[in-house]
Amino acid sequence: RVTQLEGHADTVTGCAVQRDQGNDVLVTCSADKTVRVWDVRARSPEVMMLTGHADRITCGSWSSSQSLFFTGSNDLTVRGWELRKGKEIGELTGHKDSVLAVAAWGDRVVSACVWGYLYTWSVAGLTERG
Repeated sequence: RVTQLEGHADTVTGCAVQRDQGNDVLVTCSADKTVRVWDVRARSPEVMMLTGHADRITCGSWSSSQSLFFTGSNDLTVRGWELRKGKEIGELTGHKDSVLAVAAWGDRVVSACVWGYLYTWSVAGLTERG
């Protein structure tokens, strides 16, 4: 083991790493309803904590734009996050049960739920937050 990162208060349900502007950025999702962003090479690795989901986060995925990250949750939503700005950019609603998988590419997001349905979304369809 090289490093141990601490911060989540419950099970970590997903993680994804990407190089962004020369930094190795790790994003983790958790049953504690938070998304945490880490700079894995820094002395103080936790960069920020993002909140917004009303229930456990089950999955997450980087978009190909590198600054957007999408999460799925037991609260039946997919949320988009602008990580460079540290804020939620919106949510996608319509699932009838927990979102178990999310994948993003270009201007599209696909999500899958417990019932076996797949939904394809346009990033432009995000319901804006704040």
